[in-house]
Amino acid sequence: MALIGEEEGKRIRKKLTDLGLYAQYDMPDIVLEDGKITYGFGFPIKAMEKFLGYYDPAMHLPFSPSISFNTDFSYAFSLCRFKKEPGRDTVQVNGRVSQEYTHKAGQALDLFKQLTGITGSFDFYIDIIRRYGRAKGLSESSAVASSVSMALLRNVLSTEPSETLISRFAKFVSGSGTRSAVTGLSMWLSYAGIAEPESFAVRLPIDLSNLHIAAFPLTADIKTSDMHTAVLRSPLYFSWISSKFGFIENFIDSHFPLEMILERGFDEMISLSNVVRSVGREIHNSSTLTIIERYLDFKKKNPNIFMTTDTGPSAVLMSTEKSILLEFLETIPLKYIQGNVNPSMQAQTIKSTLKDMKERYGLQ
Repeated sequence: MALIGEEEGKRIRKKLTDLGLYAQYDMPDIVLEDGKITYGFGFPIKAMEKFLGYYDPAMHLPFSPSISFNTDFSYAFSLCRFKKEPGRDTVQVNGRVSQEYTHKAGQALDLFKQLTGITGSFDFYIDIIRRYGRAKGLSESSAVASSVSMALLRNVLSTEPSETLISRFAKFVSGSGTRSAVTGLSMWLSYAGIAEPESFAVRLPIDLSNLHIAAFPLTADIKTSDMHTAVLRSPLYFSWISSKFGFIENFIDSHFPLEMILERGFDEMISLSNVVRSVGREIHNSSTLTIIERYLDFKKKNPNIFMTTDTGPSAVLMSTEKSILLEFLETIPLKYIQGNVNPSMQAQTIKSTLKDMKERYGLQ
C-alpha cells in the first residue's frame, strides 16, 4: 500500500527530473586532515510552501515538498575544525557554548558519521549576525544549518561540495536549512517513502530580481522543534499535507509563475496557523493579527502586495513594486527592516570574517 503522498511525490519528482531540475549526484571521496579548519555561511529562508512534521523524524524527512527563497535579515558564518582523535563534538555560538545547537549538531554529526564512516570529532564555531534584536519566525536556524553543512563538507570532502550535497546534509541540523543551501527559489523534494540521499533542494527556474521584501521582527517563546511532533495529532494535518501536492504539480505545470507562489505564501500561512491552533498552540500574536488585518484591507486596492509568516509571529511583506511595499509598511506603527532576496557573501566579507573569527576563537 502506498504511503500518504507517495505517488504524488513521485510524480513531482518525475516532473522535476524531466525538466532537468532534479538529478542524482556522486559523493566525493573522504579525505581527513587532523586540525583542518574550514568555513561556511548561510542565509535564512522565507517559506512560501511550508512544512511542519516529519514522516521520518530520525532522517528529517517531511511528508511533503516545500518551497522558499533566501533573505538577508540575518546570516550565519561557521568554522569547523576536525580532530583525528575520537571525542566530544562541541558547538559555540557567538562565543558561548550552546546547549541547543550542541544537541542538534550532536544528532546531525552522529548521522553524518554513520553515513560516511568518519571517526574523530568536530568543533564548530558559529556567529549569527542579525539585523534585528530578537525575533521568532525569521528562520535563523536555516542559515545555521546550511553554514554548518558547508563548513563540514569542505572539511572532509576531496572536492568543493555542491549545493546539492550541502542541501542534503543541512537537513540533519534543521530541515529548512535544506532550502537555505540553494540559491534562488528552491524546492526541497520530500515525501513519504523517499530515500534519505534522494531528499534535497533544487533550484526552480524563476526570476526573483524584481522582488522587494521587508520584515516586522516580532518575538515569541515558541520552539519549532516541539511543533513537528505536536501537529501530527491535528485532525487537519493530513488534509493540509494532501493539498500541497496538487498545488505544487499545478505550479510546475504552469511554469513557475511568481505571483502564484507569492499568493501561496499567505494561504499557507493561514493553513499552518489553523493546524497549529487545532492542537492548542498559537504562532501569531496581537501585532501579527493587526498586520494581517491591515494587509487584507490594503490588498483590496493594491493587489501587488503579498504577506506570509512561518512558525512565529514575525511577518514578511513582498511586492514587485517597491513603492507599494513602502506605502504599506508606513501603515503599520511597528519597526520593520527592508531586505534582499538571494543575498550573496562578498569575498572581502568572507576574508575579514574568517580572520576575525579565528582570532576570537583562538584558532590561529
